[in-house]
Amino acid sequence: MTVRVKLRRGTRAAIETAAASDQLLEGEAGLVSDEGGLMVATGTGSFSTFAPSSNIGGFARLTQAEYDALDPVDPDTIYFIVG
Repeated sequence: MTVRVKLRRGTRAAIETAAASDQLLEGEAGLVSDEGGLMVATGTGSFSTFAPSSNIGGFARLTQAEYDALDPVDPDTIYFIVG
């Protein structure tokens, strides 16, 4: 089964405007287009940004057991835990 995930995207200014007007949901992820980074909303009116996407080594889809068995976890990989 295919699952499509859509991320919020916009410039830092647009994301800051959305945060200031309470348009971000806690846990919502997005792309900061003018910086090439990722952001996650941390609550009403706030968000955190992370490394530019060029620093991401890859994406992995794992079960929780597979993730728990990783030693070590790759800090440059984004992991999606599926049921």
